[in-house]
This record gives sequence, structure tokens and C-alpha cells, in this order.
Amino acid sequence: MLELVPGAEVEVAHESPAGWCALVVDGDGARFEVVTGPAAASASTRAHGLAAAGLAVPGEYRTGDGWALAALTPGGALSLPMNRMQPVEVVEVMARSLRSIHELDPAGFGSRFDLATRWPGAIERAATMADDELPPALRYRPPAEIAALLSDSRPDEPADDQVIVHGSFGLGALYLAPGALTAEAITFLQTYRCGVGDRHVDLAAAIAEVAAVFTAELVPLFLDTYGLAHPDPLRIDHYSLLALFS
Repeated sequence: MLELVPGAEVEVAHESPAGWCALVVDGDGARFEVVTGPAAASASTRAHGLAAAGLAVPGEYRTGDGWALAALTPGGALSLPMNRMQPVEVVEVMARSLRSIHELDPAGFGSRFDLATRWPGAIERAATMADDELPPALRYRPPAEIAALLSDSRPDEPADDQVIVHGSFGLGALYLAPGALTAEAITFLQTYRCGVGDRHVDLAAAIAEVAAVFTAELVPLFLDTYGLAHPDPLRIDHYSLLALFS
């Protein structure tokens, strides 16, 4: 779908069964968010819902058959070198940005973060992945055993702690002007999966990202800055496992 932006190059991309989402830059340096696949139909609606709730998201999306496109102001994703400062600063911005989503009032947001639709695809993918694609703890296990592990670890969603879940949270989903490294300056990308659900979905993704990009030693800083020093470990483990396959 890069033909939507002539001469474009992909800077950051995120793919899931729901679709493909990318931050692209054209030959003139202008940046756009492109969403394709099933997610394209909901990208604009969910972004409008987040904007109405008070979150900074891309402007109007142009839409077509299986695609959505939004022009962005000058800047770049937090994952790009142009916006990467000291690891501690980046981790704190990540934490405050995630907290700003989870503090929104979920009552008026019309979409659920539908975990049920991820289960069939996750189990199917787990059954087809090669052993060298799996984490060490899951290698050489029968597909049925991995599927059972996914199923047995599935938690009930906490009815009294529902938030707006980003669903694809990470450095590539946080966009800001060069040098403006504050949570208040963040524009949120990859919001096509947003919906009301369990905050631990995003926390699991963030913890994995901090540990992989920086070091696990910065995870406590992330959690302290976010404001939840001790998240539910069983939920974190489950959503981390589910994310491997969906």
C-alpha cells in the first residue's frame, strides 16, 4: 500500500492479524500513518473516539477499500534515533504516555479491546511456528501443549478496573516533534486496536519493550513512573505469552 504515498519509505511498522500499520516518509520528508487490512475500517473511528476523550492522535484519515491514511505534523516516532535521548528519559516518557491513555474515561468509548478475536489466531499461529521462532521455554513442545498453556493462563478481566487499552503500545506508537521529549507532546499512533479492557495488556507490552530495547533494570522505573509498582504477575505473564502469537 505504499503507492498511497509516492516515493514513501517505511520508518516504523506494526503488523497483527487485524492489519498492517506503518509510519512512512515521502521524498519531501512529510510523514504519514498508513493502516491496511481489516483494521483500516476502524482506524478513523477509534482515533476520533480517542480525540474526543482528550488524547492527541493523527488528524483526519483519508479512507478507501482496505486502507486509511493520515498526514502527520513534522516529527518522528520515539523509536527513531532523532527522538531517542537518555534511556531513563525515554522510559519515563513511555510510562507517562501510557498513564495518560489509561486515565481517560472509558465510559464514553464505544469499542471493546476484543481479546476473544485474538484467541483462534493465536492458537493457530502457535501450532505453526517453527521451534526457533519460539521463546526457549516453549521450544520442542507439542502445539496442543502450547495451546493449553495459553488457555489455562487466561485471566478474567477485572470488572472494577477497566481502562482504554492502546493494544499495540511501544516506542513505535509514540510520535513527537524532534527534541520535544515530554509525554504532553506525544501523538499516539497505531491506535486501530484501541478498546476498553485490562490495563495489563499494555503493561505487558511496555515491560517487554523496555527490557528488550534498554534493560530489564529499567522496568521498575517504568512501573514506578506509571504509578503501579506491582502489577498482577499472572496477567503480565499471560498477555506477554498471548502477544507472541497474535
